[in-house]
Amino acid sequence: YRLPAGERTMAELRPRVTSSGGRFDLAALTDGDVATSSGLPMAPVGQKAWIQFEFSAPQAIRGVTLATGSVNRFEFLFGGGGGGNELEASDDGRTFRTVAAIPGGGPGQNTSAFAPVTARFFRVTFPTEPPRPNPLAALGFAAAEPAERQHPVAELVLHTGARVHRFEGKAGFFAATGLYELATPQVAPDETVRRGDVVDLTARMRPDGSLDWTPPEGRWVVLRMGYSLTGARNSPASPEATGLEVDKLSRRHVRAYLENYLDQYKDATGGLMGKRGLQYVITDSWEAGVQNWTDEMIAEFT
Repeated sequence: YRLPAGERTMAELRPRVTSSGGRFDLAALTDGDVATSSGLPMAPVGQKAWIQFEFSAPQAIRGVTLATGSVNRFEFLFGGGGGGNELEASDDGRTFRTVAAIPGGGPGQNTSAFAPVTARFFRVTFPTEPPRPNPLAALGFAAAEPAERQHPVAELVLHTGARVHRFEGKAGFFAATGLYELATPQVAPDETVRRGDVVDLTARMRPDGSLDWTPPEGRWVVLRMGYSLTGARNSPASPEATGLEVDKLSRRHVRAYLENYLDQYKDATGGLMGKRGLQYVITDSWEAGVQNWTDEMIAEFT
């Protein structure tokens, strides 16, 4: 698809990146790798750590994406970091104003969209809250606080073009609530991708994955779409019964799983199933994460 005229990447704009601690650079923050994170040292309780972008001239920004890495178990159980992150803007690098709230409080990626804000300085702040009481103290479990508490930051990207507000939750990449309250700000037609500027390149892709296509004049994004396993595994289970979760959105795959599972009981009991033998199966407790695709999605949706 052809990019709208106002869309520019951070690599093109080359803002200067600074932070309250740790080491961050623009390339690592915008490389699309959400699995690799760097640690931003937490500020003292009641203060904020931050990562800042300084542009050479005032720049209009209308969205921010923050991806956090895995959360330290201490922080997950007892607090001190997580939610309350915000994007702030400043004209002089000293006095900042709040632009948008950024969801936090766990691993994952979130994109916040807002009406355009023009400034030279933008920074994302990470507040440090007082630790919560240890819920396991009564059982004799002590919370060993790590030597250095950090915010894991994998990606931090500012967007000059329009984005769908909180699209990750709306697309089902994680469990999210209240989606109908998360409206995307309205944008002018020339700030969006025109339907006529979307080209289906499926027939132009060679067997080796390369494209036999010369784009018309302009700035284009080539987007290849697909899907894969989430990697979720069943648990708890004995070692020989541990493996990838079944596709719960597929009648065919779930039936195959249940038939295979129950046939093993049938063989082991010599056929004692039903009235004389195994009569009930209970499915309980969901810890397999989220799923947003299945083989027959298009056909079933249609």
